[in-house]
Formats: sequence, C-alpha cells, structure tokens
Amino acid sequence: SRTVDVEKGKNKNENFNLERKTGKLQFVVEPMEAQVILKQGNIIKQNWTGSKFFSDMPVGCYEIVSVANGYEKSTKKAFVTKDSLTIIEISLVKEDSNNKIRINDNEVILSNQPPSETNIQYDYAFFTSDIISFNYSLMNKTNVRISVFNIKGQMVTTLVDNIREIGMYEVSWIGSGKVNKIVKSGIYFVRFSTDKYTQVFKIFIISSSTNESINLMISDICTTKDSDAIQIFLNKYDSIIDNYKNDGDLYKVLFIKGYLYAEILHNEVEAMKCFESIVKNYPKCELAESAQFMNDELKGRLDSIEKFGVE
Repeated sequence: SRTVDVEKGKNKNENFNLERKTGKLQFVVEPMEAQVILKQGNIIKQNWTGSKFFSDMPVGCYEIVSVANGYEKSTKKAFVTKDSLTIIEISLVKEDSNNKIRINDNEVILSNQPPSETNIQYDYAFFTSDIISFNYSLMNKTNVRISVFNIKGQMVTTLVDNIREIGMYEVSWIGSGKVNKIVKSGIYFVRFSTDKYTQVFKIFIISSSTNESINLMISDICTTKDSDAIQIFLNKYDSIIDNYKNDGDLYKVLFIKGYLYAEILHNEVEAMKCFESIVKNYPKCELAESAQFMNDELKGRLDSIEKFGVE
C-alpha cells in the first residue's frame, strides 16, 4: 500500500508497480500415466498426466487429486509461497487385485457374488469435495444410471450409465460437474436407477476452509460417522465459535451442525436455528441457498408433525 497526498484543485501523477506474487511448483508422479488434477476452491486450475513443473504459480493453497487405473486415488495439499520452490512427490499405491477389478477411472467391481438385494449404500452422506464414493449392489444384470442433481433439479453429472452384471460395485466422484468445474459446497441429490428399481437420496458436500482448525473438524466428522463422533463435533463447535468469531468460514461449521441435527439427531428445531442464522448473517455465502432449502424442508416436516401427529 502507498499513501499519496494531493492538493485541492491540482493534478498529480503517480506510477504504481504492482508485483505479482508467484512461486515454483514441481510434481513428481508415479506411475507416469497417472492423471493429476490441481484445484483451488471450486475451480480446477490444471489437469494433466504425469510429472509437471510450473515456474510461475500464484501464491496460495492448492489441492491435488491423482488417479490411475489399478491404483488407489491420492489427495494432497500444496502450499505455494513467494519466490520459492515447492516439490510434491506423488506415489500411488496399487489396489488389491484380489478384491477389486477396475472397470474405468471411477468405478471398480468389489465382488461378483450375488448380493441379497439391489440398492446403493451410503451413511448419512456427508462428504468433502474430493472424497465422494458410493457402493451399490445388483441382484440381476441390468442397466444402471447414477446421476447427481442440485437443489434446483438441474443435473450436475452422471457417474454411471451402462449395463452392469450381478455383483457389488464402488463408484467415486471428484466432485466436478459437466464443465470440469468443482461443485460448490451444498446439498445435492443422487439418483440411482436400474430397470426395476429407483432410489434417491440427499448428500451434503463441504469444501475445505481457510481455517485449519475447521478443516480438521470437517475431516473428523467426514471419516467418523457414529453417534459419539457427532456429539464430539457438537461439543467442539462452541469452542470454534469462541476462538474464531470473525472467521469468514464459520458458516460452514454452522451448516454442518444444522445438518447433523436435522439428518442424524432429528432435532428440527435446533437445526432450523442453524440454517436461519446462515441465511440471516451470511446471505451471500456459498451455502446460503442450501441453508434456505434445508430450512424450508424442515419447516414442512414440522408442519406435517403438527398437522398429522406423525413423523
């Protein structure tokens, strides 16, 4: 920044040289055929195969997702600082060929044994934007289509659209839409359909925060999905609020709290308090529309309980 004094009624010319803050970023990838996706926030910045070097990368934090046939997916973070070289080494781990057969980049066969029913499995469907996967089972050979929609009913992407044999499958999604743009945080719907069966369920996707404490909490709640973990999160919430009252990402914590109250604890009143707070205090945040959607849904649920006396 620079202060310029100008006398009233006089013109003054000043030259400003704005310096672009950049650093160097190098990727070393094994195997070389691995596809690497570099993203920041909701935008995919780069998409390439194999090792790569960037000599003029803007300073900031990036997420790197690497995938290759026959290997487990890898997700890492890279921090680029001014005038320095950051080296990221990515060595993918081979999948257990005894248990999984890869069909394509995002789908594997877990078992070819006949399952007891046809369905798609999910917990309470809470994901970070780079860890999204579902397991589905087929009792019969059938057409399978798995699509993702936003709260406006618009299709975001189709994960599977093909004929599949009897067995159990896993399908993964890096959270990008039709135009290769990472979807924003919010509520989405997954529709799983076969020739004779259709199932629709709601998922919540949350992107990473600029606050590392919030990121750790998001990671904990995404990977541990039992009632004890939920209670631990709700206890942590108050301490996060106390320590980071001015943090711009607190609406994410508030939304998670409301979502857990709504979908797991079935406490509509407490959930609505969270979503109403987001709509009121963070009206322009990426979760505002989803918060309003959840609030309207919960209000309808409470109205039904009051009117008919049933949940």
